Amino acid sequence: MVSDFVTELYQVCVLNPIKTCQMRKNNVRKNKTDKADTYVIASMHMTHLANLLKENSHGHFTKEQAKELRVLAQKSVVANDNAISIQITQTIQQIKLLDSQLEKIEAIMTEIMKFNDSAIKTIPGIGYTNGRNDSW
Repeated sequence: MVSDFVTELYQVCVLNPIKTCQMRKNNVRKNKTDKADTYVIASMHMTHLANLLKENSHGHFTKEQAKELRVLAQKSVVANDNAISIQITQTIQQIKLLDSQLEKIEAIMTEIMKFNDSAIKTIPGIGYTNGRNDSW
């Protein structure tokens, strides 16, 4: 379970290396999209990006222009990551709420089973939460 410390002090960012690698492989003119290119540029090593731009532009793009392009791509990706971060944080909070509700329900079930002193509890493997009285 993720602590409040993590969700409040850190921004959650999900990166799947398998997906990023697959996106890079798919971008060999098979599946050309600006969004996919932005992700690849944002996670690409600066030296590789500068060399790639210089070679493919026949020297028209400088290393400084490659840096500017990478900064713009990173800013674009971060905007999308913020939305994902909010979704993940909210999902974590929902999971915490459901966990606490489940704990309360299991505690009530345990109290009921103890109060009724059910014989079903004597069966191996049957606990307070999975044994019940059909007359309830």
